[in-house]
Amino acid sequence: MRATQRPRGSDLWAVVSGLALVAVLLAACGRTPAPSKLASSDAGLAPDFKVRTLVGQDFVLSQQRGRPVVLFFVAAWCGSCYPKANALGRLYDRHRGQGLQVLILDIDSSEGPEDLLLFKQRAKGGEHHWALDRNNVVTQLYKVRYLDATVIIDRQGRIVFNGQFPFAEEDLVQRLREAL
Repeated sequence: MRATQRPRGSDLWAVVSGLALVAVLLAACGRTPAPSKLASSDAGLAPDFKVRTLVGQDFVLSQQRGRPVVLFFVAAWCGSCYPKANALGRLYDRHRGQGLQVLILDIDSSEGPEDLLLFKQRAKGGEHHWALDRNNVVTQLYKVRYLDATVIIDRQGRIVFNGQFPFAEEDLVQRLREAL
């Protein structure tokens, strides 16, 4: 096909599918970019936010000071997000006595509480915090570009890890130990 020709629908689909396959293969091989640093507030703290959890309570980040916090960004239809959501539930059970807080945020604005509850059930998620990121406020504050992103905030309220791509559970455990 010449450069001046427009791709037909099937050609365009082949290109998009090929690019998606390459991204999945790179992620599966562990070839992911290094964690990026986020701009913190003036006080050097992670940006504050408030969301309503599925059980009707407000989760306010600044009220979690003194406890490590893990933010995990998903969509109910994200099957590749299940393993880490499940792992976070196990980590929460293991470390909640040390103050660990886990917040799983559904960032698909077309989804509602029932969608997130279904995701929680399928992922065999834990009894930590679950919320919808209405209007993508938290997603924008933390410059999340991909599903399956994880942000770890230490006891002082500083971002110590920003993983924008899937990574191994062992890496999550190690990063979390640093925050505990």
